Amino acid sequence: MTNWILPPLLAVLWCVATAAYSRRTRPAAASLMLQGMMIAVALYSLMQALALAFTSLTAQLWFCKLQYPAVLGASVAWFLFALRYTGRSPRTSSQWGPLLVLIAAVITGLVFTNDWHGLVWADIQQVRSGALLSLSLEHGPVFYLHAIYCYGLMLAATAVLVWTVGQTYHTRKQLVAIVGGPALVVVATILYLSPLSPGVWFDFIPLGYAFAGSLLAWGLMRSGAADLVPVARNQAFESIGDAVFVLDDEGRILDFNPAGAAIFGPATHAAIGRSFSDLARAPALEHVLDLGIAEVQDVTMGPGLDERVYDLRVSPIHSPSSGALMGRVLVFRETTDRRRIEAGLRVVTASLEEANTELERLANSDTLTGLSSRRYFLQQLERECRRSQRHGHDFALMLLDLDHFKEVNDAFGHQVGDEVLVATARAVRSVAREVDVTGRIGGEEFAILLPETDLEGASALAERIRTEVADARHTDPDQKPFRVTISIGITTWGMGRDTPSELLRAADRALYAAKRSGRNRVVRAAPSAAPGEPTLADIA
Repeated sequence: MTNWILPPLLAVLWCVATAAYSRRTRPAAASLMLQGMMIAVALYSLMQALALAFTSLTAQLWFCKLQYPAVLGASVAWFLFALRYTGRSPRTSSQWGPLLVLIAAVITGLVFTNDWHGLVWADIQQVRSGALLSLSLEHGPVFYLHAIYCYGLMLAATAVLVWTVGQTYHTRKQLVAIVGGPALVVVATILYLSPLSPGVWFDFIPLGYAFAGSLLAWGLMRSGAADLVPVARNQAFESIGDAVFVLDDEGRILDFNPAGAAIFGPATHAAIGRSFSDLARAPALEHVLDLGIAEVQDVTMGPGLDERVYDLRVSPIHSPSSGALMGRVLVFRETTDRRRIEAGLRVVTASLEEANTELERLANSDTLTGLSSRRYFLQQLERECRRSQRHGHDFALMLLDLDHFKEVNDAFGHQVGDEVLVATARAVRSVAREVDVTGRIGGEEFAILLPETDLEGASALAERIRTEVADARHTDPDQKPFRVTISIGITTWGMGRDTPSELLRAADRALYAAKRSGRNRVVRAAPSAAPGEPTLADIA
């Protein structure tokens, strides 16, 4: 047994180890193809080792024949690995696979029937070179067809891998593996055919395949890379949903993606090499080539109902070495649907705000008279107390109550009573100032908050209201006229009263003092003689 049996045995072990290493990754189709390739190369190397282990011509020729299906299988697996690794669809592999296997089967059949036709080997002899007894083969035409087929598959796989992987970023390691693998096989073939070979039949090619497969596994499957389909730059460019235009430094169109062609229609394809401004005549794009890094919103293009809205981003391209401007990238992102949704939301928001305003008005208003509700009036009174405490501003509070209103309801009914309340509210609003807060705080009881008003000013305004109410004419269900009067109590902040409850209590006592004094009059609360105990002042 010769020592030359060791290199092919080493190749067997190397291939098995590489296949096992490949199996550690997730069993994607590409990983399985690479494992199949390494197993085929292991069988190729094993057949060479067995041929060297035997000395009979029959045994050596038999193992030589068994090498052919192994190397053919390795070549087919290499090509299918390239298809699956670069993301070609399984349908593509299924279309090529049966045809490639069929060709390999035909070649294998011709190898094993060479004794009948001599198309693979025209002459077979044994020769001795030192201690090595090997075969001397005169190759026929099928052998060269077999070589063209195997190397053609290897080169096609390399071209597919280089074309796809070479267009992605950070691929130096992958490219070394893709190109280095076939280079090792070519070098092994040259050694086999050169005078450097230790024997006529000793074949370095199994070693070349073994190390080529290992190089592919290292470069393309490390860290699970075989499960990551490389995406070519042009494929990524074509699949971008936003419209992209690449311009040179003079604004001429160099490239665009399908989304860009969809914006401007068929004219886009004839625009290569022309100025972008000739293609895009929208007013918003007139000065786009003068911009540096910029964003332009609401670029409107298209006629009538087909009008579309875009946001445009302009990014300059500078030379990595000199920093000079080389061109620009324009990215159009369509925002038509978003703008429509935003417009709809604005309409809905405005409607909601209007509805909320109306709800707030209804919540803060008395439904019958339209004056402020009791809750809202008391909130404003509390706010005015806090403001006066901070700034020292005076304000007056007025409570008003219709005289003998129950008798109106009893005599004429609630409808007439409501009409009287509405008329009284109208009289109050007609006299009150715009800054005053008027409210209905009870059945027939009204209140007025008068900011920055002293007792004299409040008394004058109260007298005008009293006169308006007394002069108003009302009619009963029989259209007979009648009149009502009103009593009013007044107090001011700072007269020993600085809280809402104290002010309301003082104004209420002044109001009922007016009632006890004969009604239809105004009573002012005097300064407190003691805390919480106002005295009644004169009757106005």
